[in-house]
Amino acid sequence: MNADEMLDQPATEQPVKKKKSLVAKIALTVGLLVVALLAAGGITVGVIYANGGPEALLSAASKMPIPDSAREPAFNQAVKSAGGEYTAGRPESEVVAEARALCARLDAGESIQDVAMDASTGVNDLKGFGTVMGTGIVMFCPSHTDEMKQFLTDIGQADQAP
Repeated sequence: MNADEMLDQPATEQPVKKKKSLVAKIALTVGLLVVALLAAGGITVGVIYANGGPEALLSAASKMPIPDSAREPAFNQAVKSAGGEYTAGRPESEVVAEARALCARLDAGESIQDVAMDASTGVNDLKGFGTVMGTGIVMFCPSHTDEMKQFLTDIGQADQAP
């Protein structure tokens, strides 16, 4: 093969090494941090629950940033451990949705007394309902915890506050 024939032949392509862009590196770093924070949050929730039960968990939940992915299982565990028939036979996701709906009403400006009285109408297990509402407030809308404590004091149930 002469030089002219060699020039007519297609060149063998060499693999091109691509450097990771700065954006990709940042995205990877942020992703790893999020995973680490979620894991740390889950571990924290587990340790608090193991050491102090639902009361310690509820108290801590109102004071620390716990990822939502850890709040729902903690909520379900606290509600189950409190007993009661209110949640018996109902899917956990339904009970979580109910607690979140109560929080949405509080966030919309309804008073805790109105929400509690309206939502509990016709409920046979008021203790179980109260556990769902109280635990839901602490876990999903902790900004209403002080209002809930005041409501419990007003109705003579201050010892039930988380």
